[in-house]
Amino acid sequence: MANLIGDSLSKSNGAVPEFKNKIQNSGHQLESLAQDTGRSAAKAADQMTSGFANAASESMKYSRDYVKANPAKGVAIAAATGLVAGSLLTMMMSGRKN
Repeated sequence: MANLIGDSLSKSNGAVPEFKNKIQNSGHQLESLAQDTGRSAAKAADQMTSGFANAASESMKYSRDYVKANPAKGVAIAAATGLVAGSLLTMMMSGRKN
C-alpha cells in the first residue's frame, strides 16, 4: 500500500508542474486574445466614426449646394423645420407642467 501511494505521488509530481505550465500558457493566450480583441474593436470604432464624419460632411455639402441653387426653398424648409421644432418643444413643456 505504501508503495502504491509513493508511486502515485512520484507520478503526480511530474504532472503538477506540467499542469501549472499549461495553466500559465492558457492565461497568456487569453490575455493575448483579449488584447487583440480590444485592438480590433478600437479599429472598428475608428472606421465607423470616420464613416459617420464623412457622411455628415457630405450631407452638409449637399445641403449648402441645394440652398445656394434654391434659396427660396431653403428658407421655406428652414421655416418649416423651425415651426415643427418649436411646436414639439411647446407640447413637451406644457406636458411637464401638468
